[in-house]
Amino acid sequence: NFSRCILPHEFEYIRHKYFNQTVFVSLHQSNTFWNWLGPVACALRFKRHINTLWFHGLIYGLISKRDCEMVLAQQRIGTFIIRFSESYPGFFGVSYVAGTPSGGTCVMHYLVDHQDIGSQKTLPDFLRSKDQFQYIAQLTPNTGQLMCYEKDVALNPYYAKGKATGGKKDGYSDLAPVYG
Repeated sequence: NFSRCILPHEFEYIRHKYFNQTVFVSLHQSNTFWNWLGPVACALRFKRHINTLWFHGLIYGLISKRDCEMVLAQQRIGTFIIRFSESYPGFFGVSYVAGTPSGGTCVMHYLVDHQDIGSQKTLPDFLRSKDQFQYIAQLTPNTGQLMCYEKDVALNPYYAKGKATGGKKDGYSDLAPVYG
């Protein structure tokens, strides 16, 4: 079992992104930081599986798009990192390696929004449903190193058990339309 804390490179990310590397923090900088961190903390605390994914390094968390691009530059197509969005507090970004029409690769960034996940579909279930995401880059909390695993191997314990919701079940009919 891993125990997750904020790692030194994550403190540097926060210091650079929100405090401009300064020694003294302005009220504006403080407000900007807390307006971002509050929804992130709520996601960690209240969204199903998020806390466990964070503590096991399956959510990288505190990393910029640019740093994701550097980390993923030499990875194979389908490798992805889950991170907290820089621009949309409490949302997740998935940075992933995609193929290009010319046969090369590039790193793309997808914002996971409220239509992708919710009470009926968790983040792991969303990731499971997308073929673009094949290999999850897991942050090893005690070393800060990344290890890549097939997503179904790493995320299987977090997938919803049974069939996905929706569709007709034996012995049951669809809801009748509402009239007048």
